[in-house]
Amino acid sequence: MSEQTIAVEIPHTLYQRLLHLAEVTRRPISNLVVQAIDQNVPPLMDKLPSAMQNELAGLESLPDDRLWEVARSRVSADQQSRYAELMDKERTDGLSGSENTEFENLYHSFDVHMLRKAFAASLLRWRGYALPSPANLSDLN
Repeated sequence: MSEQTIAVEIPHTLYQRLLHLAEVTRRPISNLVVQAIDQNVPPLMDKLPSAMQNELAGLESLPDDRLWEVARSRVSADQQSRYAELMDKERTDGLSGSENTEFENLYHSFDVHMLRKAFAASLLRWRGYALPSPANLSDLN
């Protein structure tokens, strides 16, 4: 991977925070800056697996209000209930072939749903919106 150098002016207070963190962690300040940027810039779509690209396609171009809808969306109560029912049955009696397929499909749809929510939240954060801490994620709803 080739590296690029850029010069960026940052506020003195931010520099002091970075300097303090560098001293505490015994890491170069440049590593901390790269880490902070890397954790906050959404990934390029072409760097994601194709299945993820397909699921996230179009989110980048959505207006903010639509991204908020995705970030706040929930899996339906019926789907959650059915998933819990199938999970319980799997543990106790086992699932039939069709039930197992339904269980796997629900599991996959929940994964896709959470992936879309997380990517929408990442885009909103990148666009300058404050998002709740992980402990307060229910605040999105």
